[in-house]
Amino acid sequence: MNINPQFIKGSDGSELVVITRAEYDALVSHLAEDDEDVAIFDARMADLKAEDAAALPEDITRSMLNGDSLLKALRKRQKAGDAGDASQDHGGP
Repeated sequence: MNINPQFIKGSDGSELVVITRAEYDALVSHLAEDDEDVAIFDARMADLKAEDAAALPEDITRSMLNGDSLLKALRKRQKAGDAGDASQDHGGP
Protein backbone atom coordinates (compact mmCIF):
# COMPACT_ATOMS: atom_id res chain seq x y z
CA MET A 1 0.00 0.00 0.00
CA ASN A 2 1.48 3.31 -1.08
CA ILE A 3 0.15 6.43 0.64
CA ASN A 4 1.08 9.92 -0.46
CA PRO A 5 -0.22 12.29 2.21
CA GLN A 6 -0.36 16.04 1.79
CA PHE A 7 0.20 18.18 4.87
CA ILE A 8 -1.54 21.53 5.15
CA LYS A 9 -2.07 24.07 7.93
CA GLY A 10 -5.58 24.73 9.13
CA SER A 11 -6.86 28.24 9.82
CA ASP A 12 -6.18 27.68 13.52
CA GLY A 13 -2.60 26.58 12.83
CA SER A 14 -3.24 22.87 13.30
CA GLU A 15 -1.61 20.47 10.88
CA LEU A 16 -4.00 18.55 8.62
CA VAL A 17 -3.26 15.44 6.57
CA VAL A 18 -5.01 14.87 3.24
CA ILE A 19 -5.08 11.50 1.46
CA THR A 20 -7.09 10.22 -1.47
CA ARG A 21 -10.30 8.25 -0.94
CA ALA A 22 -8.60 5.11 -2.30
CA GLU A 23 -5.77 5.48 0.23
CA TYR A 24 -8.29 6.00 3.04
CA ASP A 25 -10.32 2.95 1.97
CA ALA A 26 -7.16 0.82 1.90
CA LEU A 27 -6.26 1.92 5.44
CA VAL A 28 -9.76 1.17 6.72
CA SER A 29 -9.84 -2.27 5.11
CA HIS A 30 -6.58 -3.18 6.85
CA LEU A 31 -8.08 -2.12 10.17
CA ALA A 32 -11.09 -4.37 9.58
CA GLU A 33 -8.79 -7.34 8.93
CA ASP A 34 -6.90 -6.59 12.14
CA ASP A 35 -10.19 -6.49 14.08
CA GLU A 36 -11.18 -9.87 12.59
CA ASP A 37 -7.82 -11.36 13.61
CA VAL A 38 -8.23 -10.08 17.15
CA ALA A 39 -11.77 -11.48 17.38
CA ILE A 40 -10.64 -14.91 16.16
CA PHE A 41 -7.71 -14.91 18.58
CA ASP A 42 -9.87 -13.80 21.53
CA ALA A 43 -12.48 -16.50 20.82
CA ARG A 44 -9.85 -19.23 20.59
CA MET A 45 -8.11 -18.06 23.78
CA ALA A 46 -11.45 -18.04 25.63
CA ASP A 47 -12.03 -21.64 24.49
CA LEU A 48 -8.59 -22.64 25.74
CA LYS A 49 -9.11 -20.97 29.12
CA ALA A 50 -12.50 -22.64 29.51
CA GLU A 51 -10.88 -25.94 28.57
CA ASP A 52 -13.48 -26.31 25.82
CA ALA A 53 -10.77 -26.40 23.20
CA ALA A 54 -11.21 -29.22 20.72
CA ALA A 55 -8.73 -30.53 18.21
CA LEU A 56 -8.29 -28.21 15.28
CA PRO A 57 -10.43 -29.08 12.26
CA GLU A 58 -8.67 -30.94 9.47
CA ASP A 59 -8.83 -28.03 7.01
CA ILE A 60 -7.22 -25.69 9.55
CA THR A 61 -4.44 -28.18 10.28
CA ARG A 62 -3.83 -28.78 6.56
CA SER A 63 -3.65 -25.04 5.93
CA MET A 64 -1.14 -24.61 8.74
CA LEU A 65 0.97 -27.52 7.45
CA ASN A 66 1.03 -25.71 4.10
CA GLY A 67 2.60 -22.68 5.78
CA ASP A 68 -0.37 -20.55 6.89
CA SER A 69 -0.46 -19.12 10.39
CA LEU A 70 -3.35 -20.18 12.61
CA LEU A 71 -5.01 -16.79 12.15
CA LYS A 72 -4.68 -16.97 8.37
CA ALA A 73 -6.07 -20.51 8.31
CA LEU A 74 -9.00 -19.48 10.51
CA ARG A 75 -9.65 -16.43 8.33
CA LYS A 76 -9.72 -18.62 5.19
CA ARG A 77 -12.21 -20.95 6.87
CA GLN A 78 -14.36 -18.01 7.98
CA LYS A 79 -14.39 -16.56 4.44
CA ALA A 80 -15.35 -19.97 3.06
CA GLY A 81 -18.15 -20.09 5.61
CA ASP A 82 -19.35 -16.67 4.54
CA ALA A 83 -19.64 -18.09 1.02
CA GLY A 84 -21.89 -20.88 2.30
CA ASP A 85 -19.32 -23.64 2.71
CA ALA A 86 -19.19 -23.53 6.52
CA SER A 87 -22.21 -25.80 6.94
CA GLN A 88 -19.91 -28.78 6.35
CA ASP A 89 -18.00 -30.02 9.37
CA HIS A 90 -14.39 -30.69 8.51
CA GLY A 91 -13.75 -31.31 12.17
CA GLY A 92 -11.39 -33.42 14.06
CA PRO A 93 -12.19 -36.06 16.68
